[in-house]
This record gives sequence, C-alpha cells and structure tokens, in this order.
Amino acid sequence: MRYSHELLLSDLFRLLENSPLCSSVEQAHELLASAWLAVNQQRKAPEAQLRYLRRRKLIAEHGWRDLDGDPCYRQIDEAPDIRINLHRNGAIVFERRAEDSSTVLFVQPGSQAP
Repeated sequence: MRYSHELLLSDLFRLLENSPLCSSVEQAHELLASAWLAVNQQRKAPEAQLRYLRRRKLIAEHGWRDLDGDPCYRQIDEAPDIRINLHRNGAIVFERRAEDSSTVLFVQPGSQAP
C-alpha cells in the first residue's frame, strides 16, 4: 500500500523522537538512514525502493551538500521543498523551505554541545 510522503515523514519523526541522541554527523546519518528504511519497510514500500534506500550514503553523489560544513544538508527527492540538515553535534533538523522563508518541521537535538 502506498502512503503520502507527509505520512511517511510523520512516521519517521515519531521513530526519531524515540531514538537515542547522536553525537556526530555520521551517527546522525546512520540513524536517519536506518529509521527511513524501517518506515518504508513498515509501509510496505516496493523492494526496489528498499534496495535503493539501503545503498544511500553520506556523499555528494547521493545529494548531500556542504559535507565539510555545519550543517551538511540535502533536499528530499520526493519533496524538494524539505531540507534535511545534519549537524556536527549529531542534531537532525528537517525544515520546509520557501523562496523567502523556512519553517522547522522537526528537531532531534545532538548529544554534543554545539
């Protein structure tokens, strides 16, 4: 059964809220990737989609930008107005970006002080 991207994000945010805090950008990416895969498995995504998600890495070729910055970020493929920010302290921030504004949708704080 297919679900809207908004429903998948809602499931993801609930899962992240109940996850341990991360202490690095790499740890935040690992948590995000495993949680997104779990949400898609739970919602019965096609096997081809699950294989695609399993291969994703924290690299420029997979859409991540400013990998040396704080934060590094990427747009969500299915919802390009939503940006995922991964901070060096392990924080994960989702924001909806418009031409002249931005709205924070979700924050998972990092375990390290900024």
